[in-house]
Amino acid sequence: DINFIAPSGIILASTDSSRVGTFHEIGQQVAASGSVLEVTEDNNFSGTKQGINLPLYHNEHLLAVIGITGIPDKVRSYAYLAERITNLLIREQELNMISRNQNDKRQYIIDSLIRNQNLNMEYIQSLLTEFSVDVRTSKRLILLQINARYNMANFSLLEQKVTQMFSIFPLNLYAFHYPDEYLAVADSELFDRKSFILKQFAAEQQKLLKIAVGKSTSIYQLAESYSSAVTALKSITNPDKNFVMYDNLTLELLLSGSG
Repeated sequence: DINFIAPSGIILASTDSSRVGTFHEIGQQVAASGSVLEVTEDNNFSGTKQGINLPLYHNEHLLAVIGITGIPDKVRSYAYLAERITNLLIREQELNMISRNQNDKRQYIIDSLIRNQNLNMEYIQSLLTEFSVDVRTSKRLILLQINARYNMANFSLLEQKVTQMFSIFPLNLYAFHYPDEYLAVADSELFDRKSFILKQFAAEQQKLLKIAVGKSTSIYQLAESYSSAVTALKSITNPDKNFVMYDNLTLELLLSGSG
């Protein structure tokens, strides 16, 4: 059995469910001393069985004590393996949290700028700096819309392809808008040099998505670039066409009266 024991000695989790919530005397001692303790006989200590108990630290902070029930010589390797696996799981959780926090920040920047809402400019400017966005250069809003017929059960695969393409470009500022859109911000000069990457991606994913590129504006006028990208997206009526730039729609816009 494997037990995770709080520094107070209370068993937090165990493969033996009957022990959850009970007191583990050796676990408490290990937490207090910070040292590994081995128990060679049952019933010598309150709530403790024969086995190995070792402290689990993360960033120099004691999180819990891991207890492995069994003859110490036989379970010693399992105890240290459990410690390594637990640290890997904690690290994975930390990375997932960091990723979620980064995604939330990107979402906040883009949503605020394209809607001209919640404009806490000091905070937005600090986030733009964090994501290495040069506010002195003009930007284009790139809009990717997933085909409504796409099976969203396979979304993780498409998401991987989209984020990989953003990384190659590279685009640091992007967000997913539920249920079917990605928004990304590109330096206009970078877009002029790297637009072939976006066009190639559009060609490779022709049946899965449409891509529209808004006009060039300052970062603080991103709402205008977004609006123009939406207009460009609506202009795509040919099923064989899935990439369009607002700049190339002059004739269509004049004919529609929306220019």
